Amino acid sequence: FLTAFNYQGFYITALDKIAYQYLKTWFPCDLAGSFPFDKVILATAGAGMDLSSLRILKAVRMLKLIRAIKLMNIVTQLQEKEGFASLKPMLKIFKSSFVIIFMSHLM
Repeated sequence: FLTAFNYQGFYITALDKIAYQYLKTWFPCDLAGSFPFDKVILATAGAGMDLSSLRILKAVRMLKLIRAIKLMNIVTQLQEKEGFASLKPMLKIFKSSFVIIFMSHLM
């Protein structure tokens, strides 16, 4: 809850407002992407239950990909700004490391 957000051209830094904004926007996505619905269903499922709906639940986890893409766009924008010339090598290393870790997580 320490990341300000933009509201009508102003950055909101009040922690309670940031928390409320997060609960309204990204919290459902994060909850759906991190809760192990598939494991709960497998643990409670009977032997004859159709488990094809698990594919849908696994697809929900891919919603976190949206956040990863957003982060990569922010890093790219920082690399393109002139005042961040000294940080370019570090941002490049971060970006490469992130892609490697994310791809290994998917495999």
